[in-house]
Amino acid sequence: MFGFGLRSDWQPIPRYEADIAFSAKGLLEGAVALLGATVRVGALLASGPAFIAGIVTVVILAIGTSLARCWTA
Repeated sequence: MFGFGLRSDWQPIPRYEADIAFSAKGLLEGAVALLGATVRVGALLASGPAFIAGIVTVVILAIGTSLARCWTA
């Protein structure tokens, strides 16, 4: 929330645009992937098939939406 508030009131100088773009894409995606990798398979299986199906559905919808936005932009 702090970053959101800061970014809405502050415009970075052009010198920082490339670094911000890198951090917002690759670095953030890598951090999320590592966070997801810390979930144990046993914990997922114990949650039940409905939970796993929900996760798969949300991931497919998120990826599909992202791809659709990229292709139409």
